[in-house]
Amino acid sequence: MYRTAKFAVAIAVLFALGIAASTALISHAATAPGGASPLRYVYNSGADQAGAAAHGWNLLDVSSKSQADALPAGTQGLVWVGDYNNSSCSWGQSDSTVSKLAASTAGDPKVFGYFFSDEPDPFACPNAPAQHKARSDLIHAADPSTKTVMVVDSNSGAQTISQIPLWKGDADYIGLDPYPCHQGGACDYTWIDQVILAANTAGLDYWGVMQGFCDGNWRYPTVDELNHMLGQWSGSKESGQMTFAWVWANGPGGSCGPAGNGSFGISQNPPLLAAMAAYNNGTTTTTSTTTATSTTTADPLAACRDKLSRINAIYHSTGNRQTRLDAIHTVVHEAGACTGFSP
Repeated sequence: MYRTAKFAVAIAVLFALGIAASTALISHAATAPGGASPLRYVYNSGADQAGAAAHGWNLLDVSSKSQADALPAGTQGLVWVGDYNNSSCSWGQSDSTVSKLAASTAGDPKVFGYFFSDEPDPFACPNAPAQHKARSDLIHAADPSTKTVMVVDSNSGAQTISQIPLWKGDADYIGLDPYPCHQGGACDYTWIDQVILAANTAGLDYWGVMQGFCDGNWRYPTVDELNHMLGQWSGSKESGQMTFAWVWANGPGGSCGPAGNGSFGISQNPPLLAAMAAYNNGTTTTTSTTTATSTTTADPLAACRDKLSRINAIYHSTGNRQTRLDAIHTVVHEAGACTGFSP
């Protein structure tokens, strides 16, 4: 009964926020949310490690000890050791190869850990979770102090939600990559909330993956949209954060202004890059929706309506009631949304 009453209070608070937003006449510049994770990784940084470091990422993409040792001061390498093959349900690198590499970097202060799998498919490969646990254990056997990281496909609807619990304990950190901004449509922020809720329910130690790329399937977010997503992840239980990607040239071609037509990463979008640098470095900046010089004014009514919509989706989702209440609390208090009306 007590928890039911707390749900009712939370919903009432959000509706009050919506009413306040509809009657108040407040105009302010949108600012980047605070609370950047102390662990900030960016994919595909090898083309310009110094540039990525200068923009506030402190975990960089490498594939060898020598590359990690050459990284800028204040950064470490997350070593990519091949991938898991969802067709053959096997590893791209042998156990002996990975074990030797991990042993060779043991104690190296420039090596944070190992990124060993990106979007394995447990439906095509039912033994994949056990295989990933074994691979993580293998790396730890060679270097007990290192960290292991994998990323779970977070863009497949019900399959994503159902597989999240399967990966608990299979790596030190589980990356979650829900990309809500598709070509030709608005960003579906509620999808990020659902993924976060599933990860919290499963008890994962997770890193959120930011959408900072464009191709034929996904578009660049605007700076306002990026800041919204950063606020969602900052209000979650993430222990680290990843950004996809510094450069991206492997996807299908799309409409990717200001970079052009094709597939591009965040380094080729100056407004997004500036917004991520401000977030990574703990500063604030006026947001821009199209170019580095034009600015927009945040609409408090729209922000509160968005909160109401996301609260409604969480309230009617399945899962543990207390976990849903925690998720509602997170949305109410997250940075960068419905500014000026949070209780």
